[in-house]
Amino acid sequence: MMFLNSLTNQLKTCHSKLSAIKVNRVLLKLGLLEEKTCSSNTNGINKKYKVLTEEGLVFGKNMTNLLKPEESHPQYYTEKFPELLGLVNDWFNSNKV
Repeated sequence: MMFLNSLTNQLKTCHSKLSAIKVNRVLLKLGLLEEKTCSSNTNGINKKYKVLTEEGLVFGKNMTNLLKPEESHPQYYTEKFPELLGLVNDWFNSNKV
């Protein structure tokens, strides 16, 4: 059985100093995550949320938000997260300024 957890919790478990914001930016660049939008019922402004792409689904699952079924959020497999974190670290190492 594959266990799922949030990006923030996975980073803490792996003792990573990276923030979820920085990791999400890299995952977007790697094509493993994408931003989607939906309209807000309260003010009509489009709200952005992130989902795993087809390639990203190797590392996790898009979970439906029970309060807003039109939105979902990624959860990451604990067994695959070290591999994903390795890809992120490799990206940082090869893109140093």
